[in-house]
Amino acid sequence: MGLPIAVAAGAPISTALLGLNGWLGLTGWQIMYIVEGIPTVLIGIVTLFVLTDRPEQATFLTREEKDWLSSKLLAERKAKEAVRTFGTLQAMFDPKVLLLSLNYFGIVVASLGILFFVPQIIKSIGVTSNMTVGWLTMIPYITGGIGLVSWGWLSDRMNERRWNLLGACAVSAIGLIIAGLTMGTWWAMVGLSIATFGFYGSKGPFWSMPPMFLTGTGAAAAIAWINSIGNLGGFFGPWYVGVVKDLTGSYAGGLFGLAILCVISAAICALFLHIPNVAKYAAVEPATQSN
Repeated sequence: MGLPIAVAAGAPISTALLGLNGWLGLTGWQIMYIVEGIPTVLIGIVTLFVLTDRPEQATFLTREEKDWLSSKLLAERKAKEAVRTFGTLQAMFDPKVLLLSLNYFGIVVASLGILFFVPQIIKSIGVTSNMTVGWLTMIPYITGGIGLVSWGWLSDRMNERRWNLLGACAVSAIGLIIAGLTMGTWWAMVGLSIATFGFYGSKGPFWSMPPMFLTGTGAAAAIAWINSIGNLGGFFGPWYVGVVKDLTGSYAGGLFGLAILCVISAAICALFLHIPNVAKYAAVEPATQSN
């Protein structure tokens, strides 16, 4: 939830900070960097002392809860390692991990591709005030937060990941197509909101998949690898939209180009991402029944 909330809240806050241009002899962007950067550094320091590494270290759990969770994690790990144990390099270059990386790259490129261009898309509707643009930018990302929680809930209730991920990729593509077809109207905002619902809705099912077959250092390396490849979307997304916009003459072309990436991610999911969840067969009785 942190990411869509940060984008939603950050849009009007950043716009307001940019408006303080000249305060204390600083430019608006310098003020924004300082005001938003200092809390991040402080939170990082607090995190070092507050977060724990293992369930048995968690002060907010009872002894019974710690024992149950530790036993459950151990049983799941043994079930996965009985199928195969992955080393660091084996995990990073396993075909399933590479396909997960490719799927994630497509959806992140699409997500970050529109992030930097949402203000311009809103202005194409006829909104001229920068502050109003900042407030309106919140709408798609509030929708994204709702999608993240609700789709994660649905995936858990169904105990299914692959097809929920495919559905989220498809919804993202549909939203981008709607936004592209209605560019310059308020319906484009509806399309963007549908797209972000899918972008963030994909995260719960997606990040539940690597731990279904990976453990230990292999899991850590693979998750870092997938995340690293996906975060290249921070470069490729805006660049891709800009190139397609220049070729087609409008942001609509860029949105259609991003929709193609979402379709490719959905196809990868449909054709290749069959990952049995061996951990669910790990039988372990809880030490005690806890609320």
